[in-house]
Amino acid sequence: MQRQLRNPVPNVSLFEESKTFTDSLIANGVDTILVYHKQHGMYLRSYYIFWKGEQLEVRLINENGIFNLNSWDMVGLYRNERLFEFYQKHEKELNQSTIPEASISHYPYVDIAVIIDPKLLELHLPWGVISSFDSSPYQFARLIESILFNIEQSTYWEKDEKNVLLKNSKN
Repeated sequence: MQRQLRNPVPNVSLFEESKTFTDSLIANGVDTILVYHKQHGMYLRSYYIFWKGEQLEVRLINENGIFNLNSWDMVGLYRNERLFEFYQKHEKELNQSTIPEASISHYPYVDIAVIIDPKLLELHLPWGVISSFDSSPYQFARLIESILFNIEQSTYWEKDEKNVLLKNSKN
């Protein structure tokens, strides 16, 4: 279950914050990154940034700040590299899949960006994981959602007070 803070960070562009965080990872030598952005109606806009260091890491960026997981202890199985293994196994299909355009102006959506140096894949999936389409991009989004669901059922997000990577990138 995700805890929400009572005092949202004012005037913060979440896109810029996620880009700054991702750029700081790249500046610190990380070359395998996945940015998962989802939006639905009036819910908080959320960016989940996964990256491969010594093990899989993840941060949540939303209107309340930057969060890391309280503990991976209960999540053990989900701290492996399934996300990046799926991408590498289905890279060709992900790049070649036809994704339908949204026919309405207000719809839930998912954006996925995968950076595996030097390649970048960007996907925009109308209707997100609730779509009836079963192509590789939608399967990939459902895998990410499954991992996030299991993480949030097992632990909780806590404020990342250090923001070490962000501080390093601004110096």
